[in-house]
Amino acid sequence: MKAIPFEQYNKYASVFILLTILFLSYLILKPFITAILWSILLAYMFSPLYKWLNKRIKSPNVSASLVLIIFFIMGGIVMFFLLNTLVSEAVEIKNFIKVSESYFNLININFLPSLISKATDYLINTTSNFVISIPGRVLNIMVSLFVMFYLLTQGEEFLKNLKDRIPLEDKQKDYLIGKFAETVHALIFGLLVTGIIQAIVIGIAFYIFNVGSPILFAIIVLIFAILPAVGVPLIWIPAVIIKFLAGNYTDALGILLVGILIITPIEAILKPHLIGKKSSLHPLAILIGVIGGVGLMGFVGMVYGPLILLIAINLIKFIEETKNIKLTV
Repeated sequence: MKAIPFEQYNKYASVFILLTILFLSYLILKPFITAILWSILLAYMFSPLYKWLNKRIKSPNVSASLVLIIFFIMGGIVMFFLLNTLVSEAVEIKNFIKVSESYFNLININFLPSLISKATDYLINTTSNFVISIPGRVLNIMVSLFVMFYLLTQGEEFLKNLKDRIPLEDKQKDYLIGKFAETVHALIFGLLVTGIIQAIVIGIAFYIFNVGSPILFAIIVLIFAILPAVGVPLIWIPAVIIKFLAGNYTDALGILLVGILIITPIEAILKPHLIGKKSSLHPLAILIGVIGGVGLMGFVGMVYGPLILLIAINLIKFIEETKNIKLTV
């Protein structure tokens, strides 16, 4: 039997040790992957606020700490109200759908009750599981806040070091990173942030004009705002029609005005402006990404699912456009 040269043996041993370390690292990080994903998303969303504060305070640590305090207060208030009202509202809306099925059939959107009912069941189960698991999530919350603090203060330096290690020429790096940045910005600010704004507006409008379960409807609006070919009008237009048919003309007019004067401009003007002309958010990738991402990663997968697919599409396009990529060692 031919002996393996020492150099080749040493190479195999190094690869084995590296793979073992990577696998052990994965096992260590596995309980905190969801928390880390949330922290990355939140750090990106709150980075404009951090930069604004840091320009005035001139202290990265203090600026990041203030951002975390603001987020913690906002998140605490939101979660307090959500946990107190979401499950009860979900039960109310399921009863409302059963009573209003004739209205949905009358306006020929009889698929909507089933769609809302499934979304409601998912939210009920998710909320109930979250409440039960709160004591065990304290460590995850602490990890998420720590990672978010690190990303705010040193995220740009980390990205610069990562860019330096990409084995491509500078022009190719800039092009590839630019495409990724456009995709991330378009998805998070173009879809997610505008969806959050529309959800808040709908929630307030439904509360003022006496539509039941305004918070739950706001969350459904957020989901619908991200999904392609669904859209927020599928929520507020039926509400207008149902209020009108029930004889509540003032409430119907109020919701109609909110939809036309606020929701529609957000959808038609603000969203395309934030997405940008250069970004190509493929509807099929978003749809499959949201559904698959939620199934794989939970609620945070609603963002990361389509993001991963869109980045994969851009990467394939990049490889096709630069078939003769020259690697730099």
